[in-house]
This record gives sequence, C-alpha cells and structure tokens, in this order.
Amino acid sequence: MRTFLALFVFTLSIAAYAADFQRNVKSMDIPKYPPLAYQARIQGTVALKVAVDAEGRVTQVTIVSGHDLLGAPASENVKSWHFAAIAGGGPSEINVDFVYKIEGDEIPYAEPDKQRSRVSLELPARVEVSAPPMKIETAAKGMK
Repeated sequence: MRTFLALFVFTLSIAAYAADFQRNVKSMDIPKYPPLAYQARIQGTVALKVAVDAEGRVTQVTIVSGHDLLGAPASENVKSWHFAAIAGGGPSEINVDFVYKIEGDEIPYAEPDKQRSRVSLELPARVEVSAPPMKIETAAKGMK
C-alpha cells in the first residue's frame, strides 16, 4: 500500500510539474497556405522557436529552418497566437513546426484568396496546412 501511495504521489507531482510548463493556445488566426508558395508549389516544414511571456503573449518568433516563402507567413501567424497564462510562472520557449503540403486531386485554378486549405492542429507543437494542387489550363489546349 505504501508503494502504491508513493507512486501515486510521484505521478501527481510529475503531472503538476508538466502542467506548469505546458502552454495551451487560447486564440489564434487561422493559418493559410502562403499564396505565392502555393502557386509555385513549394511545400515543406518550417521550424520555429517561440518565446511566450507569463501572460501568454508571444514576444519573439525565430525561424530555425524552412523555405523563406513559408517561414515568414508561419512566423506572422504565430505572432497572432495568445496562450493561457501560467499562474506563478514565467516566460517560456516553445518549438512549433508548420508543415505545408500540396496533396490530393487537382482542382481548377482559383485566385489565391479563394483557395481552400485544410488545417490540422496539434497545438502548440504542430500545425499542418495542406491544399490540393491547382490545374492550370493553357489557352493553346483547344487550338490546332
């Protein structure tokens, strides 16, 4: 019984410690596939380091790796995030990966502001934005 009680107390203390340092996202702008990168069919992962103050505000975003056309929009999106404050806690640093993919069946070309992306969130560590490839028809197709 003592072993069980000691194990239970140990488990609770680890859970409380982890809860103190895990930041939950309270609000954010919806991530979008960057239009120029989408048109150029650029895809890949952007790794970010995000500094968050005790009140949950993003104070600094550093692009660790990733394509320039993907990194800047990912960084701007993370700057819109607001995290839950940590009672009695201080600032923290979080690693976030933005994964951009072009996948699925081709769709007819659409203006970049009318594109439809699919967003998958595993906050705060991972954001995945995917969009179907665009089919670009040329004027010469029907000509002989």
